[in-house]
Amino acid sequence: MTPEPHREPEASLWSHAETEDGRIRVTVEENGLVNAISIAPRAMRNGSEELAELVLATVREAQTSWFREKLAKGPGAGPGQDRHRKDLAEVEATFERRMEELRQMMAELHSHES
Repeated sequence: MTPEPHREPEASLWSHAETEDGRIRVTVEENGLVNAISIAPRAMRNGSEELAELVLATVREAQTSWFREKLAKGPGAGPGQDRHRKDLAEVEATFERRMEELRQMMAELHSHES
């Protein structure tokens, strides 16, 4: 049993998709990640390969819908921009630390070669 996804205000960037017969439902949350997949018991009558294809297609449809909505709302749409900036700053800081470590290792290797 899949828990019911948390409902966000209308202005949010959540997206939903389902198969034509409603056997499979997918919800993508405001950050673009899959929040919930609901598979009706009758969908289990399909073979595992067919079920996997249906789930994958429905996930892709929900994500495509999310990306279209995100693009339509423009850059900076949705909450979390500050968090993304912070994440980017952390990635940049980690990159700088790793580059410095690499420079030091290269200098040590070079000094051993001399």
